[in-house]
Amino acid sequence: MTGEQTPLINSNDEYYIETEYGSILPQFVRKSKPIKYMLLVLVTGFVLFLVYVMVVVLPSVVPDAVSIPDFSMVKSTGIYLHPLVAEKKDKPEDPEDPVKIIPDFKHLDYLDESNPILSEHLDKLRKWDPNFDNKIAKKRMILIGDVHGSLHELKRFLSHVNYDGGKEDYVLLLGDFVNKGPDSIGVINYIMENNIDCVLGNHDLAMLKRYIQLHNVQAPVFKNKNGYEDSHLSLREHFKFDDLMKIAKKLTPEHMRFLSSLSAIKTLGPVPRFNNKKQSRHAEFPAQGYAVHAGLMWDRDIDNQEIEDVTTMRDLLPPFWNVSTEDTKTKIGGVKSVPWTKVWNEVQHEFYSEELEKVNDSTLTIGSKVFYGHAAGRGVTLKDFSTGLDSGCVYGKQLTGTIIWAQMSSHREPKIVYKQMVVDINC
Repeated sequence: MTGEQTPLINSNDEYYIETEYGSILPQFVRKSKPIKYMLLVLVTGFVLFLVYVMVVVLPSVVPDAVSIPDFSMVKSTGIYLHPLVAEKKDKPEDPEDPVKIIPDFKHLDYLDESNPILSEHLDKLRKWDPNFDNKIAKKRMILIGDVHGSLHELKRFLSHVNYDGGKEDYVLLLGDFVNKGPDSIGVINYIMENNIDCVLGNHDLAMLKRYIQLHNVQAPVFKNKNGYEDSHLSLREHFKFDDLMKIAKKLTPEHMRFLSSLSAIKTLGPVPRFNNKKQSRHAEFPAQGYAVHAGLMWDRDIDNQEIEDVTTMRDLLPPFWNVSTEDTKTKIGGVKSVPWTKVWNEVQHEFYSEELEKVNDSTLTIGSKVFYGHAAGRGVTLKDFSTGLDSGCVYGKQLTGTIIWAQMSSHREPKIVYKQMVVDINC
């Protein structure tokens, strides 16, 4: 049975004509050879232009790819805080008063090595750290919370604390220096040009994961020491062209060389520990300091941490509190997760009490204190054995850091103490 079919194009139309292959062209084009040749030239030119863009332009827009070497999980800062001569004050120092005004470090002198108290202190440092004599003396250490691509605010903060470009200052960013903010590449360039160190955060690793996918290079391993198993990046996701991918596309070989020199954890040496809420009364002994983006697992040695834990953790899960989670609202069996710092501080307090009974002349530090970012929702959090410094700059709040230094104290008896001052600027 045959039925009437309506053609898609009316072949009797004076303007269109149907070809034997079913294609349609305006009749005036088919009848004019010059127009057909002009169209052919235009189409050919467009195709050649696309080839040129793909072969010449795009490769020059996306920098050359480089392989990523394995990372060290833990690194030392390579510096030590040489004790300073304390500022002269009109009235005696009150040990219960926290430092409220940034000292004029430029005009504070290093304590002379002929001082017997300093000599004893340096001997303890040498016994405590076999690589001490290879370290560079600095006046102060400045640790800064999550920057998240906020270049202008980072510059303002460093100007506020009178950063000297690395001559006698050591600056360390606590991870997540890219993403969310307006100028991530600008931040990377700035820290490379101004002697600023960093630990890696979860957003920095997410950028590296996209670089690995974009350029199809081998994923690096995070190497642990002392025979512990290495830690591996999770690469299960397939990333779309998001903001982090846009940043990854701009990474140059120079950027990658710098990023590959970073670690997930930094050992800081002795850092101040306080035993009152005002953070002014010094404990009898300082603590060993660590810098990390998110946190440390209390039940693992420093050389046996996992990269996903130290860059993402916020809480620990019940019942044994030895599994980390980024979600602060997780419940297991009706029991809610707790901040990792709660368990960490409980364990360190117990350790401190035990070690205090074993003190001898060579004791330099007791316990471990962690400086971290990542927890903008909790803000600046000061505890005996942990200091959280992410105060949500990228959300229009503050950029927070802490200044750490050592100096001779004359209160009660002359001795060397480590001091700390928390500083912030509005973003």
